[in-house]
Amino acid sequence: ARVRMLRLFSWYDLEVLICGNPVIDIEILRRHTRYSGLHQNHPVTKFLWQALESYNMEARQMFLRFVWGRNRLPAEESDWGTTQFTLNSLNASDDALPIAHTCFFSLDLPNYSSYEVLRDKVLFAIFNCQAIDVDFNPSSSSLNAWVDE
Repeated sequence: ARVRMLRLFSWYDLEVLICGNPVIDIEILRRHTRYSGLHQNHPVTKFLWQALESYNMEARQMFLRFVWGRNRLPAEESDWGTTQFTLNSLNASDDALPIAHTCFFSLDLPNYSSYEVLRDKVLFAIFNCQAIDVDFNPSSSSLNAWVDE
């Protein structure tokens, strides 16, 4: 009986229901964003939204993977629950890359001097800084007590 119900859906409908929407609507992400040390009218915030709008779908998916560890938004508004993307101010120069915290769905964003600098730094980060838990170093001194030599 349950299998017959699956026939009511196209493959695309099932994919969206199970995995989320593959189309990243930046306006939806913006509606589910809170700001810490920034505000929606801050220049660097405006630069970020402009950059995300300019990215193709692959880059938008990579951005989500960078900040959240997944590459799709929830399928429906109601699926967001209390989840919000947090945009944090980072006191750093134009040389710094943004820092993502995937477990917290947040991004620490330097106060970049221009749209071009932000766009390039974010693109570099989302395509080249993929490691999750980079702060975990098995050879760190705090773990040496647990390692048998």
